Amino acid sequence: MFLSSSPPCWNESGNPPHELVKSTDLHINDPLGGFLTTAELAEQDRTVFSVANEIGIPVVWNLAGGYQHPLENVLEIDRNTMAACINEYVINVPTHFNMSQLS
Repeated sequence: MFLSSSPPCWNESGNPPHELVKSTDLHINDPLGGFLTTAELAEQDRTVFSVANEIGIPVVWNLAGGYQHPLENVLEIDRNTMAACINEYVINVPTHFNMSQLS
């Protein structure tokens, strides 16, 4: 994996950056272009959160996309991102779930 061989991005004081901003519109069905499936985006999210947590970089992320129809497709991607974040930083939550599981 390229992340394991990449040098860390430390600032001049020797500390990690204050935040890592994660924003993507890479879904294969995004009308603006993309190439990752929903499962691949979920894996990307898990990797970003895991690596950032491991090396101590606080993460700020935002919801991306929103151009697909039906909107449920976008919401599924957003829920997967939230689940990956919660799983890494808060509790163990399945990284692929639907709204009915939140009841």
